[in-house]
Amino acid sequence: MQRTLLWRHSSDQRQGSQRAGNENGKSLMSTTAIQQSMSCRILGIHHTTGRHVVVQYLVVRPRLAMNSPVTTTFTFTRDEYILAMKRHYRSALNVGRDVVAGLLAVAGGIFLVMRSSGGWTAWALLVAGVVLLSMVAYALFVLPSIIYRSQPKLKDEYSLRFAEDGIGFKTRSIDSTLQWSIYQSWLFDNDFYIMYHGKRDLSVIPRRTLSADDDLRLRQMLTAKIGPPRN
Repeated sequence: MQRTLLWRHSSDQRQGSQRAGNENGKSLMSTTAIQQSMSCRILGIHHTTGRHVVVQYLVVRPRLAMNSPVTTTFTFTRDEYILAMKRHYRSALNVGRDVVAGLLAVAGGIFLVMRSSGGWTAWALLVAGVVLLSMVAYALFVLPSIIYRSQPKLKDEYSLRFAEDGIGFKTRSIDSTLQWSIYQSWLFDNDFYIMYHGKRDLSVIPRRTLSADDDLRLRQMLTAKIGPPRN
């Protein structure tokens, strides 16, 4: 992106600073210093009358070092882990579909009961709808809290290192390197990365612990090593 900067002459002559004189004898920060301080490439400098100089420059976005490891350290809070598990169950159980099906079954059962023409079909619909809605509520609002309380390891500090050759995984009781091949899928939202291995096992990484560059590199690494994220 090309931009133009109106740069004012400075008469400051501090020792050791990088300055370049212009034709009026005034001082101006050197093009090298400008490029380093603003991450840009100078295209041209045009002198104007008075005390100003027009500097045209091209913004240069630094390239990310994609091969360098991504490291993160975190400890789950109770609310954070429960939120991550809710995100997992919303994906695994297709909550929207199940809620709609449960509500329709309950509504259909009530309708048939009120008409006194449904017989056992009406009660079967009612029971099926209530059971389905109860399962969704249990998975979203009860089970995550039970899991967090029953697994002391979730309260440990986690240190993870994502690299080309594997994932370093370290806690108070574990120090191992996992191969990328054990993971079959992954997903992410505004708060977490969730990686799946096996039928029920998963790893959760809070995005709050990652810088913007590390977050982008981790997402690209997961895509390259595991595949596109699932919904």
